[in-house]
Amino acid sequence: MARSQQCAASGGCRAAAPTVFGKDEDGWVRVIDPHPSPDLLEDVLEARDSCPMAVIDVYDAKGVSLV
Repeated sequence: MARSQQCAASGGCRAAAPTVFGKDEDGWVRVIDPHPSPDLLEDVLEARDSCPMAVIDVYDAKGVSLV
């Protein structure tokens, strides 16, 4: 999940996980793959950690937050 309304449009998420995160017409983060394969988990966590506004939350298949 990404909270676009709080995005700073730094692009770190798109650089870390380009098949999971994109941008909308205003340049804000947009999730393009809400259920990425498990082999992308490291990239998704890197994207979350690189976000200067901390607007990306990552959950497992059961809905538990991966802190």
